[in-house]
Amino acid sequence: MKKTILLVEDIENVRTTLKDILEEKGFAIIEATSVTDGLNKLKKNKVDAIVTDTSMPPGRDGYDFCLEIRNVLKLELPIIMYSATYEVIDPLKARKSGATDFVVKGSDPTELISSIIKTLE
Repeated sequence: MKKTILLVEDIENVRTTLKDILEEKGFAIIEATSVTDGLNKLKKNKVDAIVTDTSMPPGRDGYDFCLEIRNVLKLELPIIMYSATYEVIDPLKARKSGATDFVVKGSDPTELISSIIKTLE
């Protein structure tokens, strides 16, 4: 059975590219365009993991999304955060908010795939 990933990304071309790559690797994808959309889809669908961008307008970001998943919904599924920018603090902030892993956006997609596979084991 295919593993289902909730992909939360506000930029359409990035979301489409990631969706295509992940589907090619055998994952089923549920797309969301914002934190609110992601939370709604998470409440309505069973997913095995979440891949989310760190920065999304308006207002709430991927860190807020992680905190809500962990502290309000009380879910323990893997969350992989990714960002186009990288500062040393980013992976620490991601883990503190409840993320399982942190990947730099634009890096080789095999890094994201590897992170997903590793977190689903």
